[in-house]
Formats: sequence, structure tokens, C-alpha cells
Amino acid sequence: MELLWLLQWTVLSVAIAWFITWFIQNIIIDVTRDLNPAVLLQQSNIAPVRKEKETAVYRNLSVPIGLPLTTGLNIAIGYKFRRGNFIDIWSRTLTKGHGKNQIGFIDGEKWPLEKVNYMAKQLHKFFIRTQVKSIGIVASVATSTGFVAATAAFMASVDGCIPQFLPCIPRKKMDLDVLVIQSWELVALLDSSEKWYKVVIVCEELPSSRIGLSGRMVSIASLFQETSGLDPEFHYSPVDDTDDGKELLRFTNSYFETTSFTHTCLVSSVASFIKSFPVQFQLRETDTLTIVTEMLEFCLSLQVWTKIFAVLLHGGSVNFICTDDLTKIDPKTSLLFVAANASGINTMLTAYLRNSNRLALSWALSLLSEGVFSTAARISDSFTKLRCVFLMNEVRDVASVSLFPLEMPKLQSNAVSRLTSHQMNQLRALFGARVIMELYSPYTIMGPFAQTNFYDYRVFPTAVDKKFTCYGSLSSSMEGKLVYTDVNPELKPANRQGMLLIRGFTIGKPLDQDRLNKTAKLAEKFESGKGWMVMVGEYGLWGKDGCFYEYK
Repeated sequence: MELLWLLQWTVLSVAIAWFITWFIQNIIIDVTRDLNPAVLLQQSNIAPVRKEKETAVYRNLSVPIGLPLTTGLNIAIGYKFRRGNFIDIWSRTLTKGHGKNQIGFIDGEKWPLEKVNYMAKQLHKFFIRTQVKSIGIVASVATSTGFVAATAAFMASVDGCIPQFLPCIPRKKMDLDVLVIQSWELVALLDSSEKWYKVVIVCEELPSSRIGLSGRMVSIASLFQETSGLDPEFHYSPVDDTDDGKELLRFTNSYFETTSFTHTCLVSSVASFIKSFPVQFQLRETDTLTIVTEMLEFCLSLQVWTKIFAVLLHGGSVNFICTDDLTKIDPKTSLLFVAANASGINTMLTAYLRNSNRLALSWALSLLSEGVFSTAARISDSFTKLRCVFLMNEVRDVASVSLFPLEMPKLQSNAVSRLTSHQMNQLRALFGARVIMELYSPYTIMGPFAQTNFYDYRVFPTAVDKKFTCYGSLSSSMEGKLVYTDVNPELKPANRQGMLLIRGFTIGKPLDQDRLNKTAKLAEKFESGKGWMVMVGEYGLWGKDGCFYEYK
């Protein structure tokens, strides 16, 4: 009798356990998933036909084939629509923030946007009085005065003045009227070259030891009527849309190659970033964007504007920090921008991972593998308001993409170190936030040209992770295709493999004739047609899910 009772109890227990497991997997998890898994299996719009030696053209799912790419802010002017420019963005940031949004800098300063606007307008007036046509900026835009100098230069760009961001003080004479440097300690590096410029602006107070120096050198503070003024307004009334196509900036990279970017590049990049947020994740005025400057120094003055202006446009705030411990970020941070190879990310995946609550981490990872987001394993109170982390990854061969060599490099396996999909989920668990992989061509394209889906928590097989990195779909301002190269015959477009070509509105234009000639020859070589940029050395494949998978 006892044996029969025990057998019945065992059967009942197994049935109950089976029912609970079934209920959790098929009811609770299905209801709590962020996204239906089927949606992740089709993340791009794909052209119905392809040319020989090319894949089909791929686009972001939000931009159907045949319709225009994201090209700007679509600002109404009469019965027409404009793409917009920096001034449109700046004037709206001042009205949207209602005096509450601030920018914090790595020099310890934290200013309301109205103060930045006041000081930038003062400096802009100085540029007009001095009849400045070109401004070289060496100072870091992550510092308070460096940011003001950049903002003033952007204001002047609508009037035809050209800001040029430089990696260091020029050793040869350039066509610059003004040079902006960070500190008085750098004056010695000028080596009497200050005579090349109308004025050299130093982003630091003038110490008594420097009094009596050349009149061509001034402290930026001396150009302001007062340093505590606030100005909440910036009026701009465009007559037509010609301002949108003007040069916004020139960027000189560490190879001393210069690329030009228009206002259209900026507004298209900003609009595309805003468009990438899911409906329930839209940017809002309570957002604070924190930018970790480590590993971003060489491209900071080109790649930060997309996210900064998108956040400011919604009334949010911005912080620049330099730290190797991400748990020390401002607790108000809701959006975090950091290089994927920054030491802070490495610390998260080593020390903090080892010291995390193993049970909570295992639970969070299990839920993520089922498509359910969890904050159970969050490791710091500094991440309480954190909604999303954006990880910047550079293309696998930055030099080739930037310099446009005519000889295609052969694909070398495991030439670059990337985070695996399993490590991405570990970061999601530790941050208690969504984590997005972004792919950049740091010197030739403004903003990311590909990024993963907010809700893509998939963990790929080890064999896939070892060979590829998934970067999701292209941005909505871009379209792309893969082409055949003679040097890598194993990469067949028929199998959706090859070297990447992209076309869109955030691509810069090389200014030196040599690179211009090379881009024309490359376009002719691949019969790519008008507007296509050959991403030399960027090899990958289109997955069946429509995502771009880069070879490691």
C-alpha cells in the first residue's frame, strides 16, 4: 500500500514539475520576451535582384527598398522640407532642455547648455570680427573650453568658415586663420609657427609667467565679456536649403589625411541614431549620456556629435569622463558610450565578473538566452538608471578603409579581437542594461554604419563566434552590398560573402587629390556606380537574418 502511494506521489510530482516547466517556458517566458524571436530572423530589407559578382543591396528594416534613406531632420520651410543643419539642431536643443540640461567635462567643469551657448556666441562674434575663414582645433572637445571652441566653429561654418580638427599642432603651414590649442604648455611646440595664423587661442587662463608673449596668442577667457553669462536663445531663419550642403567640419586623422563632412552628414547621422530606438525606448529629456573618452581620443572630435546632439535635441544632458572603472560613472547615466576595447569593459568581464553573485548571474544569463531581459545580476547602484550601453568597434582594417589602397588585402583569419556573443550577454547581465554593438569607420563616416538590435540577446555557437562578429543591420542612412575580390576567391557573393561597399549620407569626402583619384579608380574597378564607397579590407557576409557578420 505504501509502495502504491509512493508511486502515485512520484507520478504526481513529475506531472506537476513538467506542468510548471511547460508553463514557465511556454506562457511566462513567451509573455515576458522583449521581442518575438521570429523578428530577429529578418532584420534587413533586401533588394530582389543582384548583379554578377555582387550580393543584393541590403538596407535597414525601417527603410524599404526604393524609398529614400534617412537624410536629415525634414524641417518644413514653406511648402518644402529641408534636411537641416547644425544651427537647426543647436537652436532646438536650447528650447527643448528648458534650462535643465548640462554638459560635464573631463576638466571638472559642468555647465548648463545656456552657458555653453553664451560663450560660443561670444567666440563666434570674435571669428566674424577677425574675418576668420578657417579654424584649426587641436584642443579636446571633451574639455569645457575645447567644446565651446568647436561649437563656435560649427556656428561659423554656416557662414562659410571651415573648422578643421587636427591630431596635433601642425608642423607644416596649413591654410588656417586660427589655431586652438589646449594649454600654455603646448606653446613651446609651436616653435615660432604662431606667425602662420592670425591668432592662436589657448583654452586656458593666462598665467602671470606668460604675460608679454606674442600678441598673436590669446587666452580664450580674454575673448569673453564674462564667463558666468547665460544665453538661452539662438535665432536662425534660413532663406533656403543651401546651408544644409555646406561643410560642417574637416577631420585630419592620425595618418594626416583630411576628410570633409557636410551639415547633411551630421543631421543624417543624428536622425538615423534617433530612429534606431524602439518605440518604448525613445530618447527623453531625463536621459544623461556618459561618454568614456579612453580609446576614443583619435576620433572623438568626429564621432561624438551624433549621440551628443541626439540627446540634447530631446532635452537630455551629457557627461565626458575618463575612467577605467565603469562603476564610477554618474548614477544619473541612462546611456553609456564606450569603446569595446576600453579597459573598463575588460574590467567588467574579468574582476567584476569573478566577484558577481553567481546565482543571480546564472539566472540573468538563462533569461537572456530565452530573450527575456533581467536586471537580477546588476553589480552597481551607478547602473540603476542605465538603459543602454553603446560599444564602439572600429572596422577590422582602419588604415585600408581610410587610405583606399588599390590592391585589395587578403583576408587574414582572427586578425582582430572582438567580444563574443556570450560576453555580450555577460555585459548585459552585469550592467543590467541593453548593450549594442556598433561598427564605425572612425575617420571616413560620421557615426556608426551598423548596429545590433536592442533586443538581440542571441548567443551564437562557438564556431560562429570564433569566425564572425554580428553587427546587426546597417543604419537607416546607409545601404550596402558585398562584392567579389580576386584576392579572396573563396568569398562568393552567391553565398552572400565578399567585401563591403556602402552608400549613404554620412560618408565624408577625401580632400587630397590622391585619395580622390583612388576612390574613383576603386569605383571603376568594382563597377559600383555613383556614390558607393569601397570599404577596402572589410570582409563579411550577410546572414540569413539580414545582419552583417564581419570576419574576425
